[in-house]
Amino acid sequence: MKDILLKLPVNSVEDILSSVYSNNENSSLPELEEVINSLDLPSNILDDFLKPDSLTNVLYKKTEDGKFVFPKSQEDKKTWGFGLKLPNSVANHVGNIGDLTSAYHKENLKQHALVVVNNLDKMSIRSSKKDLLLLTGLFHDFGRKYLTQTGDKEKFPTDALYKYKDEVTGQLYAPDQEKLSAYISARYFKKMGISEEEARPYIASIYYQNRLKTGWEKDVVDKNGAIIPDEYDYFIKAYGDETYNLLRSLSSADKGLLTNKTLANAQSYIEQGQKIVLQKLDPFILNITSRKPMTVKEVDDKFYATSQFDEFEKDARETSSRILQQKQQEEQRRINQKTYEEIIENERILVEEQRKLENELINNLTNVGAVVGTIAGAKQLIQEFNREKLNEERRKKEMLHATEQDFIDLDGDGIDDRLEKDKGLDLSL
Repeated sequence: MKDILLKLPVNSVEDILSSVYSNNENSSLPELEEVINSLDLPSNILDDFLKPDSLTNVLYKKTEDGKFVFPKSQEDKKTWGFGLKLPNSVANHVGNIGDLTSAYHKENLKQHALVVVNNLDKMSIRSSKKDLLLLTGLFHDFGRKYLTQTGDKEKFPTDALYKYKDEVTGQLYAPDQEKLSAYISARYFKKMGISEEEARPYIASIYYQNRLKTGWEKDVVDKNGAIIPDEYDYFIKAYGDETYNLLRSLSSADKGLLTNKTLANAQSYIEQGQKIVLQKLDPFILNITSRKPMTVKEVDDKFYATSQFDEFEKDARETSSRILQQKQQEEQRRINQKTYEEIIENERILVEEQRKLENELINNLTNVGAVVGTIAGAKQLIQEFNREKLNEERRKKEMLHATEQDFIDLDGDGIDDRLEKDKGLDLSL
């Protein structure tokens, strides 16, 4: 599985940054390029931690029931006399993408990232650095997804998938995953418009994340006779105390859940981490081009990024507006259809009730002739009512046009005789 690292410029932080920012080179792995190109908002990336993709399909074999088989390293064999190395007795872990099951992790890769993000959010860190550090916490172990292997130590009996087909399976580990995590993070940082200078300390923190756990302690400087690691000296000279403090913060936050009981009790804490990603990291990425540039190169980079983002934002806004309008129109059509159907149904019920009443009335009358007479009388009353209504309308029309004719006042009372209702024309002098 280390073959993937041999194809990438990951021998140092400088190799990564130079390849990503200075040379603008992509990797020679089309599956990895597909993964990187698909990364967008942090909240969407959370699902990618546990989702199979084109790269995992190349790296891991599958069982008949769709589970992934995590291979053993060829170097990970027991020595048995005369320098002979025999295969490990434990079976390969068979499970899901993002499994971390070991003595240090009962949570999966997504849950671990959210725990680290929540831990970092609770730290007192300068606000201008907080968002980038949270983003670093999100990505710091992303490479584990593609470099997970089965070790030679048995899982615990309480672990999920402790046995597969009656064979005890091994714990998981991911050698050199921090190198791949740093590379993917650098590619994402650049894609989101973060300059090389600004990204450098965070990429370095991811790259060196495990050094503090193997004896890198700043306190060794104060201990008599302590041997200061050469790598530590190099780190301080190359990156300075500020980056070292970022590294210490990341290392302090990078804690796994050691028991299944702890995992069960940590669900609300994990959910809080997901809210932080949604409420803080998503807006940070969406508004990243509005931050003040710090160097001439960053001004140029951000000017280009902003111009590109403006076009993207305009298209996105228009698309969003169009989709929203379509949804509103569809919702209105649905309401109108529902209202129309309710009106039709009410009218149907009304007609049925009216017919029911008519039928009951007819059934209650014993004399058919009386029924006919009653109906005929009703029709006559309706006809007379309609004639009276027509006559009334006619009188109104005559009154409305009265001003267009000569004024007639034969009785001398100052009122047009034609407007004196129910009197007709009074011709007496």
